[in-house]
Amino acid sequence: MKQKWGKVGKSGETPPCAGKVVAGNADRRVQLCHRRQGRLNFPPKFREAMGGTFIVTRWLDDCLVAFPEDEWERISALLSEKSMVKSRDVQRFLYATAVEASPDKQGRILLPANLRQHAKLEKDVTVIGVGRHAEIWNTQAWQQMNERLRSGPIAAAMEELEF
Repeated sequence: MKQKWGKVGKSGETPPCAGKVVAGNADRRVQLCHRRQGRLNFPPKFREAMGGTFIVTRWLDDCLVAFPEDEWERISALLSEKSMVKSRDVQRFLYATAVEASPDKQGRILLPANLRQHAKLEKDVTVIGVGRHAEIWNTQAWQQMNERLRSGPIAAAMEELEF
């Protein structure tokens, strides 16, 4: 049985991700005026890879994550294979704030207030591709993270991965 999440935005029929790599970055602004509060124009280069509907939820490092539906289903299956006791905190973290996002005709998705608060999305936003998913960052926080990534620890991590 396919689990449904809170639906956000209008439905659009786009082919599923089908293993496309989500890469690159794009700077955007979250619309915060009263009538359009929390809308984000999701970058076109990511929309194709993500498919017509994708899941947005909170993520590590105080950002949001967007998973194509097929990747979300893969993660859900992995979690269901684990002991409920061992995976309960991860399930709570991911599922409690997950919403289904379908970009409207202008490519906008609605980010609920609780997700915007988690990632401190007030105005300037950076969306980055991270392989099988995209992350949505407060631009200033992303710039700080990006600076940290340029330092020595990333070289050590790449070496550990035998990159």
